[in-house]
Amino acid sequence: MTDQKTGKPVPGACASVVAGQQPHACAGSNGVVTVPGVQPGSWTVSVEDPSGTHWPTDLNNVDVVRGGPNRLSVALRPATAVVTTLRDARTKRPVSGCAIMVHPDDHGITDHPLRSCSDPATGRLVLGPMDPATFQLFVIPQDAAHGALWVGTDGGTGDQRKARLVTATKSGQATTLPPVDVGPAGSVSGMARDRSTGAPVRRVCAYPYAFNPLGGSEFGANCTGADGRYTISGLGPYEWPVEFTMAPFYGDYAWQWSGDVSDRFDAKPVRVRPGGTAALDAQLKAGGTLSGTVANRAGQPQFGYLRAYNAETGDFAAWGQDTRFDPVGAFTIKGIASQQVKVEYIVGGPASCWYLDKTSFRTATPIPVRAGTAAPPVALVDCNP
Repeated sequence: MTDQKTGKPVPGACASVVAGQQPHACAGSNGVVTVPGVQPGSWTVSVEDPSGTHWPTDLNNVDVVRGGPNRLSVALRPATAVVTTLRDARTKRPVSGCAIMVHPDDHGITDHPLRSCSDPATGRLVLGPMDPATFQLFVIPQDAAHGALWVGTDGGTGDQRKARLVTATKSGQATTLPPVDVGPAGSVSGMARDRSTGAPVRRVCAYPYAFNPLGGSEFGANCTGADGRYTISGLGPYEWPVEFTMAPFYGDYAWQWSGDVSDRFDAKPVRVRPGGTAALDAQLKAGGTLSGTVANRAGQPQFGYLRAYNAETGDFAAWGQDTRFDPVGAFTIKGIASQQVKVEYIVGGPASCWYLDKTSFRTATPIPVRAGTAAPPVALVDCNP
């Protein structure tokens, strides 16, 4: 196994033969892999680099004959990776956990994020292979004793704004981060109530970070039942902002943050203590709506996906919508708290469009929305030629 760019051996590269018992072996320092016990036949050989610094590849229809020699030369395309170790903050023993890479344009974390998990025996965590990227790391331990955290510049934090920006740019090399000390877990629990009536509200989901709804929502303990109660468990001993969300097919309550405010930067964080449960209630009110139409440059209605983000934080302001079932290209985004939003819409072309005829979140024109009211309608035009 060699590096496609430098021609040098790739130490530790591994090969698996998709045949019968799927024999597997890894290379030493010379990049040579010997896979024993392969039956004669035509097989697929899968090659990967556990260090994360090369992209995996499959070689199809590899003929294996009895007695050999059966030799392959594989040049792996270089990638970049980030390596760190998860360990207990007090004992420094390995911690089993997974990390989510949150990029600047992710607009939050979905309920089904891609995760990279550590080796339970050593705590070693490899993020890669990947193209050069800049991101933040959110760590979720895989046991009940340890709590989640954003990886900060000096220890853990519950505030994404204090999370370290990790930059991986070295092709064929890994960037090594200091060990991540994982502290003990605590919880946040409380009630979601209607602000006017005081009645408990069901199907409200609470998150200790900005929620991205594009992957849908799973109703776990962090979501309210008929009694209006939720619990977020497995949080590290930090101050956490908490977001309360509702899907539009369950109701029109506005998305809001702890302290009953409309954005993460203004949220009142709740302090989580080891082994304890912090109390946090939410008083919910009706959300505002943003309606409009989507058309091409000739004025013909178009199918489109619509997303509204808080103009300051970039977090989702409400659940996304589309014009799928509307013959005139109309849409309505519900559940928006009082705030300025920027609207992204995806029509048929390769590029996302932004109101008002802009090409990025940074340049998009903010639209004011007030909770409980309907904002003036907007006309969205496909920005693609």
